[in-house]
Amino acid sequence: MQRIISVVAAIVALVFGALPVPAASARPGAARPATTPVSPLSLPRPTGPYRIGTVSLHLVDPSRRDPWVESHPVRELMAQLWYPAARTAGLPRAPYMPPLAGRHLDAFTAQALGAQVPEGTFHGLRTHSFEGAPVARPPRTGWPVVVFSPGDGMDRSSLTGLAEDLASHGFAVVGVDHTHDAGEVEFPGGRLEVGGVIPPGKADEETLVRAADVRFVLDRLAVLDAGADPDAEGRWLPAFREMLDLTRVGMFGHSHGAEATAETMLQDRRVIAGLGLDGGVSDRVAAAGLPAPYMVISGATAASPLTERNLTALWPHITAWHRWLRLRDSGHLTFTDFETFAGALGVPQPVREQLFGTLVPERAVAVGRAYVEAFFMEHLDHHHRPILDRPSPRYPEMTFEPS
Repeated sequence: MQRIISVVAAIVALVFGALPVPAASARPGAARPATTPVSPLSLPRPTGPYRIGTVSLHLVDPSRRDPWVESHPVRELMAQLWYPAARTAGLPRAPYMPPLAGRHLDAFTAQALGAQVPEGTFHGLRTHSFEGAPVARPPRTGWPVVVFSPGDGMDRSSLTGLAEDLASHGFAVVGVDHTHDAGEVEFPGGRLEVGGVIPPGKADEETLVRAADVRFVLDRLAVLDAGADPDAEGRWLPAFREMLDLTRVGMFGHSHGAEATAETMLQDRRVIAGLGLDGGVSDRVAAAGLPAPYMVISGATAASPLTERNLTALWPHITAWHRWLRLRDSGHLTFTDFETFAGALGVPQPVREQLFGTLVPERAVAVGRAYVEAFFMEHLDHHHRPILDRPSPRYPEMTFEPS
């Protein structure tokens, strides 16, 4: 599979013909044509009662070579935690992305979306999370944990809005950058690893690598919860000792991340609930079924055969609670932060409708957040959410597929 939003270049060319976009060789730091200033990007405010802290971890797995770059003798990942914070006064708001990764995404987005993306757009965006904030004391045994895997070629940052919203409702959320699958991953010291190196036809192998990445991250979270520092540089972290409840772990993913979610659930019983956002499942999962609650939220229509791959085959093989929902008038990227960014970036309207549908962005975000939060509240925090039982008049945009 190719990077998700790279398909837009073809859409732009089809709709606009000779629409000028940056050359394919454009890279961070290269000379770029002047662009029209755009409104600063912003993320929707979290809806929960908790303030949010965030930290990033550089994780090194010495038991695995990097599967995509032979010269790398170990598998290295970046992961980011969002969590309920005890206090945030005087602390800086976290940037949406680190500087080198942000510049790389600036250039790519301008090219792929035919958008106006001044250099510094993504790094310059400040989130609603505060760097290094102390962790709030959980009301019970620890904060339930939700891990997520982004879409193919996308970064952990692409789901920041959902991560912050879940953290504001009392979850510790962990986003994983799958190195060389993600479009850009910045490591401490200013090293940038980019995507585009995975050969075609490796989608199933990619899914297995992602699942192995998540399992390793869960192992390192156990180290963190035990009071040790799993960061490869041993950088300072707030105290997480006994703050995470690793008996209550859920996972979600967008697009290929949805397939990785189901694969991880099949392999690792630590994940007791999974949610797929506009993505399918592998042949392995479809044949074996899933042992734990699983929900899918699909876009209005399948963006490609992969977005609903094997779902009808899987359904009879799930013995646990399961739901298949569909968000009316949405598109494949509706579930990412680009739903919010597209207007400010000046993405051409026909391209926006192809990728995001016609649902008003503010409404799309509100409905999506409501159902993601409801799923994890019901299955990790044991608070029943009636909107998961049947269609809700509060959210008529969300329809239920036969189950």
